[in-house]
Order: sequence, then structure tokens, then C-alpha cells
Amino acid sequence: QGPTLRVVHDRPEIADEGEMPPLVLNGGGSDALPADLVPLNRPEAVRIASDQVESVRRLGELAPRTVLRPDDMNLLGSERVVAKQRRGARGSGKAVIDSDAAWSERCRYDLFQQLVPRHREFRVSLVNGRVVSAYLKRPPDGTAADDLRPNWTHEQVDVLPRAVMAAAREGARRVGLDYSGVDVIEDPSGRVYCLEVNAAPGMSEQTLRSLYANLQQTVRGRLEEAS
Repeated sequence: QGPTLRVVHDRPEIADEGEMPPLVLNGGGSDALPADLVPLNRPEAVRIASDQVESVRRLGELAPRTVLRPDDMNLLGSERVVAKQRRGARGSGKAVIDSDAAWSERCRYDLFQQLVPRHREFRVSLVNGRVVSAYLKRPPDGTAADDLRPNWTHEQVDVLPRAVMAAAREGARRVGLDYSGVDVIEDPSGRVYCLEVNAAPGMSEQTLRSLYANLQQTVRGRLEEAS
């Protein structure tokens, strides 16, 4: 209800149907966008979000402890670590490996992070720093600690822990995305870590409704910047 939504892959597919310029939620494009569009997520921010190494560099201390060199994995201080490739989407390109794994296995990956056991994981969607929706991601009972792609269920959260919300907002700000889905984990002691800032997160019906409710203010701000 309200907006007309279309998924497009090329600029000519974007229809201009009224006095207002089209609002484009840029989920994956890294090329410069035409000036007659109102973009959410500028190409440079999308490029950073899709690059695991650059994203972690921007996130800094918000991210779990990280090393880039395979022979530095022992510095993480755990028997098992999360290994990630520079490019990946929807859980692909990452695995939990032994810290003393064979070199042939280590060299497949571009960074290695501390494995945080027994954590709670949240997906927080934001537009310009405002929380659009928040979900607690629950794995099925009995899911192994090294399963990074379980069949999650998502439980809507109306009140986020303060530290989780702060980490999500700061993570999105550092990566530079206007709209994002931020994965934040909270360990048993209450410490939080920002895992990833996604430029093209999945959207539930509730997320879409809340996103649309916040877009008018965003569009007005973009038009004022352009004028």
C-alpha cells in the first residue's frame, strides 16, 4: 500500500512517473548514479559494504578481533576462528576453521575473526540512523556452533538493548550506508560486536511498511541537498 516498488538492474528501467524524481534504494550498484535520481546508498558505500576487508577496517573496534594474515591466526587466542573471503553474500564465503588448519585451507580466505560462542544475534534495519525494524535471529535447537548458515527464525524485537542499537547505528555510519541491515551479536557478558553492514538485506512486510513511513523525511533532505 502506498509506494510502487520495482526491482531493476539497469538505469533505463527506472521509470519517472511524476513530478518527484525516482527514489532508488541502491543494493548493489557501484557505478555513479545519474543526478536526476534520489539515491539511498551511494555507490561508494555499497562498494565498502560488499568488501569484507574494507568493512572491517571501517568498523574498527566494533568488529570482533580480526587478523588478515593466515599466519597470525594464533593471535586470536582461540582454537577455532571464523574465516571470511573478501566477497560473499547471504552467509556464503565464510566458515569456522581450526586455528592450526592446513595452509591450503587458510589461503582460501582473506580475513580471520574471533569466534564468539553462545551469543545472541540481531538483524537491525536502519534508514539514516533511525531503526526501521529489529529481529532476534534464532537458530534451530541443536545447531552446531560452527554452523554459520542455519535455518534462522526471526523474532521481531520491539525494544532493543541499548548497546545493540548503538553498535548498529555506528556501524552503518562508519560504512556510510543510508539504508542497511546490520548484524550485531551480544555475548553472555553483554558485550556487543558488529559483524556486517549489508546494503541489500532481506525485507519483511513489517520492514517495508516501516521503511516507507520514514522515507518522506529522507527524500526531503536529499532534495534540499541537491537544491
